[in-house]
Parts: sequence; C-alpha cells; structure tokens
Amino acid sequence: MLPVQDTNVVAEAVALLTSRYASDPVTKGLVTALELRAQEIENVLFDVIFKIQLANQPLAGGPWDVLDKIGAIVGIPRNGLDDASYLAAIRIKIRVNRSNGLAEDIIQIAALIVTGAAYREWYPASWEIDAFDVTAAVALALVSYLGEADSAGTEGFVRYSTWSTGIVVFASNVGTVANAAGFKDSVGGGFPNALVSLQVT
Repeated sequence: MLPVQDTNVVAEAVALLTSRYASDPVTKGLVTALELRAQEIENVLFDVIFKIQLANQPLAGGPWDVLDKIGAIVGIPRNGLDDASYLAAIRIKIRVNRSNGLAEDIIQIAALIVTGAAYREWYPASWEIDAFDVTAAVALALVSYLGEADSAGTEGFVRYSTWSTGIVVFASNVGTVANAAGFKDSVGGGFPNALVSLQVT
C-alpha cells in the first residue's frame, strides 16, 4: 500500500503544543518555521514517489530516464523503444515476474498483449492461447513472455492468424463476395492466413 501524503504538517504540529506553549507566539513561531521545512521535505519525497509510479508515466517535459531505471529493476531493456511502447513492455514484464504459472496468470498476460485472445486447456497438462488478427512479431513476443510465466510440467502453445475473426466468409476467391478471405476453392489453393501454432518453451 502506498503511503498517503500529509499536506497539513504545520497545523498538526502546532495543534500538539501543550497549553503552556500554545499561546506563546515565540514557541508557536519556532514550531511553524521548523514544520514548514518538514512540509517541504514531505512534498519533495511524495513528488518522487508519484513520479516513479507507472500510472503517471511517461512524465511530461522529458526526456527522463525514469522508465529506463524501472525497466532495469524489472529486467527488460529499452532496445530503442519509444516511451509508450517501453511502458507497455514494462507492464507486461511486471505481470510476468508476478506469475505463478496459473491459468489466470497466462490469461492476464495474454490479454495485455493481444485483445480478444482465447485460452483453452487440454488434458492432461496442456494449454493454448488463440490470437487472431496479429502479426508474427506479436505472436513471437507472446510466446516469449508466456515462456517465462508458465509453470513447470505444463505444455503451452500459441496459435495465431493474421485474419480478423470477423472477416471469414465462405466464398470462392474468384467470386464477387466482399471480404472473401475465408475458405477458398481449389482455384485459390487452400486456406489463406492459416492458423500457425508456436510452442511455448
């Protein structure tokens, strides 16, 4: 749990004065002067805390190296990524680092990378993630992250295709049907954008 910033340090300190000193202007002035400095320190410390939270990244007015330091902590290099892409990679890596290899972990990690990914389990200890409308690079990234997150003794696969789930149409590729990107006849030479299966290692 994150600490809560105290923005009322001076008033709280003055309120703690006993009746002997509460009406003494010199004592009250000394306490106020000291606590104003304490309030400044409090504000600076919380400024640092707020700026290292991922929810507040990327910071305006950069370039800053905060993301590089957070990435080094969680174990993912920048590799030339812009701030937005690197922030997304850091979020995924944090979730991977927290994984216990459970189905829920695999599902959540896949959801961070691919929208609408489907999870399936197979007897005795196998699972797969189905992802549509993704590139091979995205699928390989998914395999890499899930390889770090899965549990020992299970076998995982990522099946992907570059087609969208909404455009599979039963039609000849030589016809006039719009979006005829589904099952083609012999003229078309088989299935376009067929599912590719990659094993998670």
